[in-house]
Amino acid sequence: MQPLTQEEIRIILRAADSIIATGGRTLLSKILKGSREKKVLELELQSNPSYGLFHSITLDEIMKKIAEAFVVRPNQSAWLKCRDCWRAFCV
Repeated sequence: MQPLTQEEIRIILRAADSIIATGGRTLLSKILKGSREKKVLELELQSNPSYGLFHSITLDEIMKKIAEAFVVRPNQSAWLKCRDCWRAFCV
């Protein structure tokens, strides 16, 4: 897999903002895929600017991108990689 671009990291971060304290990697992947699953619609996540931006790749590939984007430290929150910042995120 190619290293993530800064744009892909921004897309993942934007999607993650909507689900802090309500969802994890699976829900995040469904936002990025553009899922019409009941939970996604109930939480109105289809209005997220990143919704569906990875529609052309599989959920498995999206999960790999999410895993690439996060650094997990034992007994701590995960941190999202960004060029200019690190952002805590529970995964």
